[in-house]
Amino acid sequence: MRKLVVVALILLILLGGGAIAFLVYRFTRKPLPTTVGWKAYVTTVTGNGSPLELSDPFGVAVGADGSIYMTDAGEHNSIQRIAPDGSITRIAGGVEGFLDGVFDKALFNSPSGLAVAPDGALIVADTGNNCIRRVSLQGETSTVAGNGKTGYADGPARQAQFNGPIGVAVDTRGNIYVADSYNDRIRMITPDGQVSTVAGKGTPGYADGNRSNAMFDTPSGIVVAPDNSLIVADTGNDRLRKITPDGNVTTLPMTDLSSPIGLAITHDNFLYVTELDRSRVVQIAPDATTRVVAEDVHFNQPTGIAIDPNGRGPAKLYVADSGNYLVRKLDPTPTQTAATLIDPLPKLTNETLREPRLIWPVAPQESPHEVIATMGEVRGSFDSTDSRHHLHSGLDVFGAYGDTARAVRSEKVTSPLANWGFDSLNEGFRVGVVSYIHIKVGRDKDGKMFDDPRFMPVNDSAGKLVRVRVRRGARFKPGDAVGAINKMWHVHMNIGPPGGEINPLSLSPI
Repeated sequence: MRKLVVVALILLILLGGGAIAFLVYRFTRKPLPTTVGWKAYVTTVTGNGSPLELSDPFGVAVGADGSIYMTDAGEHNSIQRIAPDGSITRIAGGVEGFLDGVFDKALFNSPSGLAVAPDGALIVADTGNNCIRRVSLQGETSTVAGNGKTGYADGPARQAQFNGPIGVAVDTRGNIYVADSYNDRIRMITPDGQVSTVAGKGTPGYADGNRSNAMFDTPSGIVVAPDNSLIVADTGNDRLRKITPDGNVTTLPMTDLSSPIGLAITHDNFLYVTELDRSRVVQIAPDATTRVVAEDVHFNQPTGIAIDPNGRGPAKLYVADSGNYLVRKLDPTPTQTAATLIDPLPKLTNETLREPRLIWPVAPQESPHEVIATMGEVRGSFDSTDSRHHLHSGLDVFGAYGDTARAVRSEKVTSPLANWGFDSLNEGFRVGVVSYIHIKVGRDKDGKMFDDPRFMPVNDSAGKLVRVRVRRGARFKPGDAVGAINKMWHVHMNIGPPGGEINPLSLSPI
């Protein structure tokens, strides 16, 4: 501390009092303890709720100067910077592809997690390209690790292989940690360019233990704790996992989480977590007590989360509100801004979707089909063993058992866990805006997998198919087969994220 003061006095002479006063404050102040159980005031930082402005906001990070960085995947495939004065610039990307270069000459494919390196550069999980990328402060994008091919291989960084990495974190020594989501592993990239596996057996499952025996299911978020252990959002297992420096994996004791995905951690070990399914942000204290900071009244499928490193006391948080196509700020105190008045529901129209009309999810896709139900009907299930009643949201398009359900628009998978209900009547699959329900995802009526690498089979120890996975970033085009109609004898089609659906007939003519 005495050396810092001496340096400060020298700089005071050279630079003047105002500059050095800031430096002394910056280097000598102590962070205040995190406030327990604070409630957030939510405002919008950027986005208007339309996928035209933000296509798929996912990762968020905050630089030392207060700049907010975000990944915008979907149709934008870019990295953007929100400066402290509120101005927004695209600093890298803009077109789908894979290429290093400066500013918009660099190409990405579904960039997801984002982290700030010790030198201020951005580390990006380039999910669709199976790579980890670096964007320097000068706007130069380079590939840190990965050869672009889907697979699993440790070793020299440019020969290493990943499978849809989604989460990244960086420690103070410059080591990069990767949630290698569809390899179900946690990987490390050293500053000298070597890739190794930190933990994970390599198949989706759940098991604590040493680095070789531990199992994860679609890990999608990761953060480095103050003690250099890793905290992992084990999204498919609805759990948070801890990895010690020696590779031992344990489960953190909180139990009430649903698809955790985004992680941020304070200096005193308070975690902030976004929950994809419940659309909320929670604070987890060191004693594992979980408190809700903000709920789904404000959010729809939040993903990335970051803490403002320049704040004191109750943290200011930034969250990618992916389902609403927004980036939001969570403040401990009210702020006077018109942003609080923005309707959080997504704005989905023919114009914002760039679709003059939708085609049908069954063949022939350009011809009329029977519509069984329309949005707003309260109804029961077709299944006599399941008599639930619910408010129907979407459109039922008749199709025979075993008919192929087909994509109706060009879009990419946004969620790390895009499909659900394997082998049930309510099995379904959400690509981006459009969901297809009551189908055998990626399979024909007999359960045989399509010959399509976008659909990844998961088999049990006896070789029986027990699950199908679809990577975030996988693109589907109109007419692509997404599955076979099951015994519900129709495709239920939703337009919009969960809780933000619109009537598909509003996109007429259909």
